[in-house]
Amino acid sequence: MRNPDGGLPFSDTGAWDLIASKIESGHDVEVISLAKPLGATGYVMKIALEPTAPLLYVKLELRSGRILGRSFHYSRR
Repeated sequence: MRNPDGGLPFSDTGAWDLIASKIESGHDVEVISLAKPLGATGYVMKIALEPTAPLLYVKLELRSGRILGRSFHYSRR
């Protein structure tokens, strides 16, 4: 997936920087129940990167005091 800031694919650092900046700016975060591990809580954001591109789908999980990135791809919905 292409980072609109520069046109290159997202690096790991670039992806985490985007996620952090969106959370810090108050972007909507949906709380969901995960299927794996069953019943765990997940957090989903759908981010518009560019007007003509599909939304970026980001799913996170908090586990053992760490934030895990579960999904980072264009939304299929």
